[in-house]
Amino acid sequence: MIIFKSYNKTIFGEMIHLFGPVKSTQHEARKILSVRKPPFLVIADEQTNGYGRRGGKWLSPPGGLYLTWVTKNVEQLGVTLVIALATAKTVDRFTDGKVIIKWPNDVFILDKKCAGVIAELEGENLLIGVGINTGKSPEPEEFAALNLSAPERMYFFRVFLEMLAPLWPEFVQNGLKSILDEYNEYALPKGSFITTHAGDEVVHGEIIEVTERGSLLIKTKTGTRELTAGKIINST
Repeated sequence: MIIFKSYNKTIFGEMIHLFGPVKSTQHEARKILSVRKPPFLVIADEQTNGYGRRGGKWLSPPGGLYLTWVTKNVEQLGVTLVIALATAKTVDRFTDGKVIIKWPNDVFILDKKCAGVIAELEGENLLIGVGINTGKSPEPEEFAALNLSAPERMYFFRVFLEMLAPLWPEFVQNGLKSILDEYNEYALPKGSFITTHAGDEVVHGEIIEVTERGSLLIKTKTGTRELTAGKIINST
């Protein structure tokens, strides 16, 4: 384990780099939180049991970028959308492919997922996890990857923090509305037809907008519907 200052200690605290495979950065962050106050960043090169929203497995081979940022909880909706925006802006710097955010927080290059975000509460703290395929794709038919070298991955990480640093205080102060226009530059456009999982239900509809609450308004055959959680599984 190596502990050193992150690129913006005021916001992110110190960075704790764990070498070798770890269960997950979320798991390690919880252990560290028991002896260390936030904010801090946990970064690892490999996870043996990485996971995303609703416990979905996140394949985490060596060469990816896996991190958890631990910070005090904020009284704003849409945390993962802000992190997804910072991730998308960073990925966009390292690829020629079109970068897309599929609501709420999955980052794609063209039609393949490249990164995901998860946010979990631990007492009064937020554990924000990000997994990015900066190395090779764990499953090339399904996931995109950036194929970066080790030095390039650390530069990618630095750019990610630089992207997030101005977005986060703006979001905390003014809510999601303050960054929504920028989010929508990467999001699937209005009028896109999507299929999404909303709990155990499969919903089909046309995107109307992402709201200032971070929800998704869609037009279905039975009328307008507001989704507060879900995952887009298909889009046209």
